[in-house]
Amino acid sequence: MNNNSVDKVIAKSALDHSTLVVINDAMISVSLAAIGFEQTANLMLLIQQASSAAYNQSVLKLTTDSALITIQVMTDFNRVVAVEKL
Repeated sequence: MNNNSVDKVIAKSALDHSTLVVINDAMISVSLAAIGFEQTANLMLLIQQASSAAYNQSVLKLTTDSALITIQVMTDFNRVVAVEKL
């Protein structure tokens, strides 16, 4: 999502914005290389169906059967910072 889109979503969901997860263009490219088009297209589903989660201070690591997704937890929104194939 571009910054304008993120700002609009945050403005509309001020009370719930900490649950927002965003992924930028560069991370989409990393995700495409790591887990392919189909799984990248379904990235939010992968996040929702994670079989294991580990939280350490401000980093959430989600494990699915095929990928490790790292999310930086922040006060205004959460950002996907890494996607790795398992």
